[in-house]
Amino acid sequence: MTDSTRPTFWQWFDARKAEALATDMGKFMASRGFSIAHTGGGCLAWEGPSREQWQAWITDEDAGLGDDLPDWQASQTFCAMLCHDDSGEFINGPTEQTLESCIAWGDKAMTLLPGTRVKLICDAGEYPVHAPAGLTGVLTRVTEGDAWVKLDRHLPDLKEWDNCLSLNPETFHNYLEPTTETQPSREPHATDDMKIHYSGDNEGPAVMTLGELIRNFDMSGGWYDRMSPEHMRDELDSRGWVSGLHENGHYLVVNMDRLKLCPTPELWDEWTEQQKAARAAAKPVCEAVADEADKPACRHRDDGRGRCIDCEAFL
Repeated sequence: MTDSTRPTFWQWFDARKAEALATDMGKFMASRGFSIAHTGGGCLAWEGPSREQWQAWITDEDAGLGDDLPDWQASQTFCAMLCHDDSGEFINGPTEQTLESCIAWGDKAMTLLPGTRVKLICDAGEYPVHAPAGLTGVLTRVTEGDAWVKLDRHLPDLKEWDNCLSLNPETFHNYLEPTTETQPSREPHATDDMKIHYSGDNEGPAVMTLGELIRNFDMSGGWYDRMSPEHMRDELDSRGWVSGLHENGHYLVVNMDRLKLCPTPELWDEWTEQQKAARAAAKPVCEAVADEADKPACRHRDDGRGRCIDCEAFL
């Protein structure tokens, strides 16, 4: 038999909620957008507004709402976390902090959810990894042990971790801010425009620039067996070819100008169309006309496939 005089869970919860919201602390928290949530086992938390199924939870050190003392803001400490409605994942926040500090952490952390594009606002990383302020990337996940940021720009020291920077999950919000910026994976290099012929066990053949190949390798994690962009540039510049191994098998890269090679007509046509499209997208027509007007006159000798032998202009 059940005791009809004993309140049900919802009767208990509603009574406790009304009691807490009537206090000075409750009125303050309600003014900041917080409500009261039951977190299990009779424990209660102040719950912030939801965003993408995440909420900030703030509790006292006994997993409760805190005591309504005359000096409640200064006489007790709280802890905070983020919790996901659907998956049950959580992100630990500060402990033994004032209520205001926990609210401020929750406000900032709710702008830095997994999947958010972020920017480093100060230097980060532990020796030998150094990630300077200003780098951008994506906050991929936050666990109890680490917060991971997949950086846009390749850092050699992060090769082992797929170019992901690890931050402390309790303090990562001090290093990051949300952003819409993007960055090239590398600074421009003098050899980026080198024409190369690339082929592999399961790829190609293809004609492209060295800069394009390096960007592809950066994105796919293609730098295996001590190979690096610097080593590839040196080999192509000095002897004209380089071979290596990546996740799709063996590959061969050839510096076409260094070895005086020309691709097959089909590959040359494909390369020509790609370059036409890239140049048209990168430069307004008026600028292109102005540039052409400043150039010395060229005889434009047709190579037979719609391109000048001397200046490589498209005819």
